[in-house]
Amino acid sequence: MPGALLKAEANHVTRRNGTFKVYVADHDSGEHVVLVRGDVRGHHGVLCRVSSACVMSTALGSAECDCTDQLSAAMELVANDERGGVVIYLLDQEGRGHGLTWKVRALRNKNMGMDTFAAVETLGLTPD
Repeated sequence: MPGALLKAEANHVTRRNGTFKVYVADHDSGEHVVLVRGDVRGHHGVLCRVSSACVMSTALGSAECDCTDQLSAAMELVANDERGGVVIYLLDQEGRGHGLTWKVRALRNKNMGMDTFAAVETLGLTPD
């Protein structure tokens, strides 16, 4: 991550995909989680997933969101690739970068029957 400073690192044992090296990257926008499997430094063509934070899905098990499924699939792909790879979890991207308050407001709009795009647009937010 350009401009990022790795503040901490440790081994992280997952329930399903074995051990990753976990780093905390300090960036202008805040701290982010970087999971690395294998020796990827200086190699080209390694798998990389950039995932936005999603507390509704990853912590609260939302059935309306596939963020957990996407993150789990990425971690599984990295774990099963002989070269390994990188998963970056952007903590500042909750609610498509608008924050948790706006995400819950958009969820309210979805509860009233709007699709995700309309639910965000109706709030005057820029869709991603």
